[in-house]
Order: sequence, then C-alpha cells, then structure tokens
Amino acid sequence: MTARRVPPTDHPASSSSAVSLLAASLREELLANRYPPGAHLYTQRDLQRRSGYSLSVVREALQLLQASGLVTVRQGAKGGVLVRQTDHEIVTQSLSALIASNDVPHETVMESRQEIEGICAVMAARNATGEQIAELDASIERAQALTHDPVGFSMENVTFHRVISAATGNPVIVAVSTALSDLFFEGTSQVVYSPTALTATIRAHTRIADAIRNADPDAARVAMTRHVTGFDEYMHRTSQIRSC
Repeated sequence: MTARRVPPTDHPASSSSAVSLLAASLREELLANRYPPGAHLYTQRDLQRRSGYSLSVVREALQLLQASGLVTVRQGAKGGVLVRQTDHEIVTQSLSALIASNDVPHETVMESRQEIEGICAVMAARNATGEQIAELDASIERAQALTHDPVGFSMENVTFHRVISAATGNPVIVAVSTALSDLFFEGTSQVVYSPTALTATIRAHTRIADAIRNADPDAARVAMTRHVTGFDEYMHRTSQIRSC
C-alpha cells in the first residue's frame, strides 16, 4: 500500500484536514486492494516516510482507521498496521453510539428490530439449508430444557435468532441484525420470565421454524413479527423495559 505523498505538516490549522486526507487515502487503497485479514501493511515510520506526513498526523489517521474497524495497530518490534477482518461488532458500536448520542427512543429501536427480524424470517424461508433448519429445531429442544435457567434460556433465544439471520445468506443483513440483537438483548440475563412467557417463546420459535421449514415466507414474517411484538409487550407489561 502506498499513500499519496504530500508535504509534512504539523500546523494546528492544517493538521485536522491532513489527518482526514491521509485517512481517506489509506481507506481508499485498503478497500481497493482487498488485503486478506491479518496482512501486515507497514509500520508507522514506513507510512510517515512514504506519505510525507508528520508522525503525529500518521498516528491520528491510523486511529481513525482503527476506530472504523479496518486495521489493527500493534506496538513493538513485531508491531505495525495489520488488516482487520471487519465484523458485526463495529456495526454494534456505531449503532450504540448513534442511539446514545441522538437519544433514540426504545420504540424506534423496537420498530427497526421488528422490520429487520421480519426480513430475516422471509429470507430464511427462501434460503435456509437443511442443516440450518436442523439447528433451529435443536435450539428449540435446548430451550425446552432451560425453562428453569433464565440466563441459559436468554442465550438460547439469541442463538435461535442468529441462526435465522445466518440463513438469509446476506452478510449485510447478518451484520445489521446481529448488531441490533446485541443491543436489544444486552442484559437479558436479568429479565424475569413467567412460565407463561417461556412457553409462549418456545411456541413462537416452533411456528417460525415450521414456516421456514415449509418455505413459506409470508407465514415466517407473520410468526416472527408476532413473536418480537409479543416479547416487547411482555417487557412493557412487566416494567422490564431497558434502554438499548
């Protein structure tokens, strides 16, 4: 990777724009070259020499790339700038910051989750493999054995929804739905489930899995929407709503 060479700068008035320019240049080349995850690109000193920017500008530009999840910066003799494999955690962090900084209400997050989970169910009904359907059945079976373990039940609920997300076969939808799941289910180990709520969740999962098994997108969407809405209504009814 070779960054565009420009005159060094440490001037306060120009350092901010210099950081942005260098970060943009590096991001463009990084994405264009499609380096494999873990590839070692250069050291900070190498980049300073190649770009012509000051070391402070180089460091700030790399901090931006690291914050966006594109690279990992390691210190030491074997350190340097390495390509990072991006994952849903970056999306989760961005969504979390957006929600917090804009004071997004729970209802808005819930609406987003309803729509995305519905889309996931539709696409899973069209694309799920036999192995993924078997994973859904196995998740339901495990959930039935966890009715006296709230933490285990909550985590199994997350697993069920993530299998459906994966069954869409769309990595963008997987990243977004997983990020929303991370935010929505954060702290669910503390949710107090009534026996009726646990039974209702298992029944809902069974209806969703059956619709996916039968390759029925409409039924899958309806079953998923009712499930997600029902959970939110339960949280409201029992005063267990948590900010996302």
